[in-house]
Amino acid sequence: MSLLLFVFIITRLSNNAKKFDIPEKEQTTELNKYVKVAKVKNDTNHIIIEGTGRIISSRKIDVSAEVQGQLINTGVTLKAGTAFKQGQIIFGIKDTEARLALQARKSIFMNLVANILPDIKIDFSESYDKWKNFFEQIEPEKTLPEIPIINNVKERTFISVKNIFSEYYTIRAEEERLKKYFFVAPFNGSITDVYAETGAIVNPGTRVATIIKTEELEMEMAVDANNIAYVSSGMPVKLFINGLNKNLTGKVIRVGNHINTQTQSVPVYIKIDDTKSINLYNGMYLSAQISAGVINNCFKLPRRALNSRDVFYVEDSILKKTTIDIVFTSSEHVYVKGLQDNTLIAVEPIGSNIALGNKVTPELVK
Repeated sequence: MSLLLFVFIITRLSNNAKKFDIPEKEQTTELNKYVKVAKVKNDTNHIIIEGTGRIISSRKIDVSAEVQGQLINTGVTLKAGTAFKQGQIIFGIKDTEARLALQARKSIFMNLVANILPDIKIDFSESYDKWKNFFEQIEPEKTLPEIPIINNVKERTFISVKNIFSEYYTIRAEEERLKKYFFVAPFNGSITDVYAETGAIVNPGTRVATIIKTEELEMEMAVDANNIAYVSSGMPVKLFINGLNKNLTGKVIRVGNHINTQTQSVPVYIKIDDTKSINLYNGMYLSAQISAGVINNCFKLPRRALNSRDVFYVEDSILKKTTIDIVFTSSEHVYVKGLQDNTLIAVEPIGSNIALGNKVTPELVK
């Protein structure tokens, strides 16, 4: 009886287990691997070189003293930020001693000329009137008049022996030197730095101030050495003021012929048009877009699609890779040659779960 009961229980348990069996999947469905692609169409593409740069003055001068003396006030405040007009005296050096010495020398020269007049009247009577007129025009407080023209060799020899020529040109040199006691502004501008205050004693070579021209401004922009061949003088430029809804225009006026070894870039200089319509300042930063022409028969790709100098493409649903010829690089794109039209090029980085030779599903993007 016990044996029959045991067999009955075992049989029931076996039947119940079969009812709750979980059937195994006969086939696992493989997950689709999608790759975003663009269809190649080689075309003519306009290229824009973008970058930022700093505004600089077209003229910046470090002004140094050429003579010795005390700096004096000339009406222009010798302080950084002071604006001035062309022709104004920016600073002066006290010239009283030099001026008096020059006047004394002119008086001595007058005596030399007066002493030769009697001999000229006797020996070179035809030249007497011009030398007499020259003598009468000499005034110690004024610039020397032009010395008479001499055509007679004997007369020239006589004048030379009397040291008239040497003294005349020495005085003219002193007159030119006297002009160096005052520095006249060569353009409209402003003072950016001051190195010597009014009242200080300066010597020849002492830096006094730095001045800039404020009416003609340029922008210096660094361009990647790989792209510099596309830039030339005269190219139009769009300029953008960061933080302000105002744009300017300009043009390339110079392209540097040296390279920055640290950044591997070449300086490009842009002249800014219509600087009077908006306040621009030396040292201000602008963004720029240089219209650098076109490249024919090329295709534009996002930079993120690159794998070094290779790109991935899809052919017959299989992922493949090829090397491309990069002809131009911008901040976000590369312009390439060597791709066949209608090739499906991957425009996004390939995920780590996809390898070359895998079967993929291309997802076309615009």
